[in-house]
Amino acid sequence: MKRYAPHICDLYLDTPLYNDYLKVAMALNFGIPVLTIRGDTMTTRLTTSMLFSAGVENELAAPNSEKYVEAAVYYYTWPRRLRQLRDKLAQHKRDRDVPLFNAQVHYITLSHAFHRAYEKYSKGRKRKFYVEIQGHEEYNTNKRHVKIRYEKAT
Repeated sequence: MKRYAPHICDLYLDTPLYNDYLKVAMALNFGIPVLTIRGDTMTTRLTTSMLFSAGVENELAAPNSEKYVEAAVYYYTWPRRLRQLRDKLAQHKRDRDVPLFNAQVHYITLSHAFHRAYEKYSKGRKRKFYVEIQGHEEYNTNKRHVKIRYEKAT
């Protein structure tokens, strides 16, 4: 399927009510750009997160349905721009310079964040914590760009 997928589909449209993050992950892995709408459901957040981790969130995560349709029409009428997105995804995958395509570095970074959070928890700081891995522009395999934001537990 991997060999034929890029020839079958130019752009994967992730529909707002019936999105499937597993198919989105497959499409991105095959080098197919995925257009989605940012949202509050788990699947829309996962999809947007994958686009962010692939380095193409700005181009492919629309803020609302009007921009989603606008972007779909734009990419349909400008196949050259769509080809550039495909090339960008392929380059990121080849270079492994974004978290989505470099699982080992992503694992190490996330593991480090959980260890730091546990250390703080074990020292008596019983708070809720959120792990935020910073954007791909700053992503570097030699450094761990991780922030942990704490809030008081209720």
